[in-house]
Amino acid sequence: MFSDLASSLSVIAVIAAGILIGSSLVGVLSIAGPWLLMREVSEASRLRVLFYLQLAGWLASLVLAACVFESESGQRMAASIHWRPAEAVELELGVVIDGLAASLLVGITSLTGIVQHFSFRYLHRDGGNARFFFLLELFQLGMILLVSASHLVGLIAGWELVGLSSTFLIAYFQERRVPVENAMVAFVSYRLCDVGLVLGSALLVHALGSSSIADWPTLMDSARLHAFELELAGICFVVATLGKSAQLPASSWLPRAMEGPTPSSAIFYGALSIHAGVYLLIRLQPLLAVAVSARVLLLIVGGVTALYAAFVGRVEADVKSRLAHASMAQAGFMLIEIGLGLSTLAAWHLGAHACWRTWQFLRAPSALHDAHRAHPFLSHTHETEASAGRASATVRWYALRLDHFGLDEVVSRVLIRPARNLAELLQQLDPWSDRARRAARGTR
Repeated sequence: MFSDLASSLSVIAVIAAGILIGSSLVGVLSIAGPWLLMREVSEASRLRVLFYLQLAGWLASLVLAACVFESESGQRMAASIHWRPAEAVELELGVVIDGLAASLLVGITSLTGIVQHFSFRYLHRDGGNARFFFLLELFQLGMILLVSASHLVGLIAGWELVGLSSTFLIAYFQERRVPVENAMVAFVSYRLCDVGLVLGSALLVHALGSSSIADWPTLMDSARLHAFELELAGICFVVATLGKSAQLPASSWLPRAMEGPTPSSAIFYGALSIHAGVYLLIRLQPLLAVAVSARVLLLIVGGVTALYAAFVGRVEADVKSRLAHASMAQAGFMLIEIGLGLSTLAAWHLGAHACWRTWQFLRAPSALHDAHRAHPFLSHTHETEASAGRASATVRWYALRLDHFGLDEVVSRVLIRPARNLAELLQQLDPWSDRARRAARGTR
């Protein structure tokens, strides 16, 4: 009887996972299709389709979570397929859902649905309306793959989709130069830190002999002989986390990301994207238990970033930048919890912070409006000589925090400008781009 119940739950869970992934994929295609076919679709029709697809995905995530929590204690729901794109290459693609993944999938679909509904009115009749919802659906698909992937191929694919959609949404107002430059900063930060994800994955596969994320905890004990590789892999994954979770020294892109629309700031940098690195490290807790140096690095980076964000955030002039630094600080606290081995606490912290920060970001425009209305009724204190003296004594410290301790200039000189110069050099060496430039000149 219990075996029949377990098999029935597994079948239902597989169907629900298929609907969940399929709804996001169909959402992406429902917007990309008319673009490719050069057909005009009304905004009302597009939003109606997205609403029902989001509702289907949310219900599927609830069913999936119910199946997981009703199954035997500690059981994981898993399903996979084998794909052979070439004779000598075989890839295994699949999903594995446990309690943590099921909870996060419900959170992803719920928060994305709230932001989507908020954006229906916020971006009504905006010129980039279709582009925004396309990137939002692409981001949701990437997060679902990242959370539920059973193998490295799916995890890396989801990780890259999240970074790609984040970059394009920062540059959403592409008519202005500043958002595009800020998106460039985020893109370079992502690319450099993503090297750690690739190297760490390669080292871990070499040490464990498997690319299955579900098998890593059981294989970790048998890989003690590869202690150096495991230590190095742990450090590489920490480096990958620095980019996605905006930790020092790769944190300068997060305040710049506030150039994007408020709904994207809420779902990316308040709720989900900034926690992608934290989730990855929670999944890799068996590795971090072996890689002591990686845990020490987490404690140092998380503590320094939390202090930096607290000092800088208190002098920011706009509410979104303050919220960005608050998210940065909370992500730093989560890294400290993971470094101390408190992965369960970090998971609860992640869920609570995602919900709370999403509400704060979506409330930000109204909060500014309320503050302006309440300003005439607030009492104002007159500056005294003593207060003026204290202000002059701390003006340098205030200016230093306002300048982000010079971090933006250092990152620009060391990372952004060399990357931009390298890209321009490669473009000059590319014969196809040279032909395109010649053709463009000929048409003028």
